Amino acid sequence: MTDAIVAPFFSRRVFAAGLSYIAFGLFAPVPALVSVVLAILPLGAQRRQKLTRLMIQCLCRIFVELMQLFGLYRYRVVREYRGSVAAKIIVANHPMLLDAVFIMAFIPNICCIAKPALTKNFFIRATLRQAGFLVAGEPDLLDQMILNLEKGESVLMFPEGTRNISDLELNFRRGAANLAVLSDCEVLPVVMECRPRALQKHQSWYQIPAELVQICMTICPPISSASCVDTNIPRTLQYRAFTEVMVEFFRTRLTTAATTLQRGQSANIYDS
Repeated sequence: MTDAIVAPFFSRRVFAAGLSYIAFGLFAPVPALVSVVLAILPLGAQRRQKLTRLMIQCLCRIFVELMQLFGLYRYRVVREYRGSVAAKIIVANHPMLLDAVFIMAFIPNICCIAKPALTKNFFIRATLRQAGFLVAGEPDLLDQMILNLEKGESVLMFPEGTRNISDLELNFRRGAANLAVLSDCEVLPVVMECRPRALQKHQSWYQIPAELVQICMTICPPISSASCVDTNIPRTLQYRAFTEVMVEFFRTRLTTAATTLQRGQSANIYDS
């Protein structure tokens, strides 16, 4: 999909984007401050972790609502699956900057995989540790994720590793499939749609589409690797096969969404 027409610099949408970044900057110190308070209180590690994650979820939800209030986008969350997310591997495509913010805002008690760069800041590192988040690149990362799943936590993964450049160019790595096969846990697909595409990796903060951005986050029913892949074949082949299954699932959902939008039915999809 080609990039949308960008709004003029001195326009309401760019002003909304600026307000959103300012709001994010104002909220940024809050997790660290709350983490300090929770660290002082006589709480157990599990209780402290749960409260920290709840705080992060609330802040993400506030930020999502503020950006809609500012007029940056209009969003809708579609829950095709309303069951428990415990011990699920949440797998999402990654078209825009706010994907993780949306998922953390609407799905509770998620264990996230943080970028190593975030750990360079003492306060952020303390908050990540208190929330029980993991850090990408750690040698025992896979074992830690399996342990968290065994404890009933959900783990969020973006198999693409970074924001994609096109909706249908889904270059999934095998990490999510490896985890699904080894842990025997279900994958909970979350399909992120952004029309027109915005907040992409190559864009500056002020490069906002001239038309209103519409975001839809769809929580789909879980998928089991055992139901899609022959468990008798070597695990390396299972990883590859299940990765292909997930790519095809997301590509089909995104193709259907794009076709529906082209037919002028976007109002039905994004009604909030």
